[in-house]
Amino acid sequence: MSLRMFIHSEKPHELDRWENDEKFGLQRLLGVNSSVIRRVKDMSQLDNFNVDENEIRWLLQGLTLKEAIDARKLFIVDHAILDKCPKNPKITLCSPIALFFREEDKIMPIAIQLFQGRSDDNPVFFPTDDKYTWILAKMWFNNADAQIHQAISHFGFFKLLAPHLMAINNIGLKFLGCLPPDIVDRGVEPTDVPFYPFRDDAQLTYQAIEEYVDSYVSLYYRSDKVLIEIPEIQAWRVGHAAVNFKQYDEYALTLIGHPPKDKRERDLKEDAIPTIQPINKLLTLMGLTKVLSTRATNALGNFEVNYIHDPAAVELVEQFQKNLENTRKEIEKRNKTRSAERAYPFLNPAEIPNAISI
Repeated sequence: MSLRMFIHSEKPHELDRWENDEKFGLQRLLGVNSSVIRRVKDMSQLDNFNVDENEIRWLLQGLTLKEAIDARKLFIVDHAILDKCPKNPKITLCSPIALFFREEDKIMPIAIQLFQGRSDDNPVFFPTDDKYTWILAKMWFNNADAQIHQAISHFGFFKLLAPHLMAINNIGLKFLGCLPPDIVDRGVEPTDVPFYPFRDDAQLTYQAIEEYVDSYVSLYYRSDKVLIEIPEIQAWRVGHAAVNFKQYDEYALTLIGHPPKDKRERDLKEDAIPTIQPINKLLTLMGLTKVLSTRATNALGNFEVNYIHDPAAVELVEQFQKNLENTRKEIEKRNKTRSAERAYPFLNPAEIPNAISI
């Protein structure tokens, strides 16, 4: 989320966006890390979260934590993996936990803890805290979220037959899995999260690709035993487009200095602005994310080089292209009913490149 305007005005428009908790919640559903949020299923998921039941109850519409969990309304993003990552001693990297509460079709942040574990200098921040302290908590959370994106989400997804195209880091491997069971495992089915464009649009595109891959592979490999022995098939997952092409929208800044460790009142000029990178570094980062967000190949299904000439296989490609066209129309229809803030074009097949080019 860009804070470029910080430099030019007393109260920039972009700061208004940081003040908007609904926007912060939306980033978990249609941002670059849309496959991380999980529904809290039992109290053990909150063991590292130093939250007082009485402090948070009114944010849960009068429910206790247990009642909110039982009502399937409580969600969590826990970046505990960052706690053990090697770090530059000159740079502060949080390993935050954030709680979200579902209000109808909205996911609203209700608590943020910036480091793992319980301690006096690791408070839980709430929307009711000092305005700029709460804004800084959200900023430092997203700063950590950006590191998760680059280390895991971005380079941790396979595209079709990805081992032929790119190297996958070891951390990313443990996060691989197919879309339908991942949705169930995270507890984010439509009954639990009504508005979740990443999930809904991903399933359409996933189904089109899965049908094509299944039909194409079955044309040449008649035995399931043979398929089990092919690691490329077992490792297949779709996801790069969802995590890559919104980087410019989301990553116009990284933070410097230190995150808040207490709840004192803070000031825009004295506390918030100094955490933003100097303008030269900020512009460099903006340029980099612009390049990373560029689509450099044809749209999915419109192959640059045609390697398929077998008539039976050509027929499968043509059906694949028809399915992608139907998916495109459905996603564009959905986006016409979504507000500008809620539009999600990133898994429209017309926006997905054939290959990972960066």
